[in-house]
Amino acid sequence: MADTTLSRQYVDSLHNFRLTFPESISIHVLNSLETNISSRQGLLCRLSILSLDDPVYTLMPTDDPLARTAIDGSLYFADGPDGGEECRPSDHFSFGTLNNGLRFVKFYLNRTDYYTHQKTTHRIVGPFFGIDITRGKGKYVLLIVDAWHTPSTAQKEEVFWDIVRSISLVK
Repeated sequence: MADTTLSRQYVDSLHNFRLTFPESISIHVLNSLETNISSRQGLLCRLSILSLDDPVYTLMPTDDPLARTAIDGSLYFADGPDGGEECRPSDHFSFGTLNNGLRFVKFYLNRTDYYTHQKTTHRIVGPFFGIDITRGKGKYVLLIVDAWHTPSTAQKEEVFWDIVRSISLVK
């Protein structure tokens, strides 16, 4: 069961958003564009800031800039450094709007693990989220990347949704 007592806040004043998280979660800012979120069990996910203005080289059959930017950004983080894994977009993606009006896309990736040049496993991994945090001239997507690219569990879905629902723009 996830700890859903949301009591601490992280504020990114550069990109003007905040998230609320439970005491059991820790935040480690890597740089102005990347932040790790960890639990007592280890790394959960990475927050990354992507620009909606950057060119997108997508494999996605969609014209929606939020989906294209988020899914392409997740593919950048997903492929293994040694070619041992490869991720591609899956058909599992959906759009929504949070109670505070922020648009999001939730999606999963198809992951293939390679061992000794043989395809050995195929699985759906995630969830991943892209949240449109555009404000004024800054057109940004907050990407929430599953740190280990593992299949979804009910507990992981609950924790990620808690993080997503807590995100709001700073006034």
